[in-house]
Amino acid sequence: MRRDKIEQLKNDWLGRDSNGKIRSGSGTAHLNSAQFTPHGASKIYIEGWTPDSVKEKLQEAKK
Repeated sequence: MRRDKIEQLKNDWLGRDSNGKIRSGSGTAHLNSAQFTPHGASKIYIEGWTPDSVKEKLQEAKK
């Protein structure tokens, strides 16, 4: 069985609209999969995360 990536997922990530819905035609190219966990969207690895933002979120969680 071939295990290729679904064609639409090869499209660039177009982001979300003003209502927070994923833009039509959006794929996952260049999207970091760390944003999603088995329990849903990560509160630490959000869209646009950086190593510094992760450190900041982890420090906030310790408080």
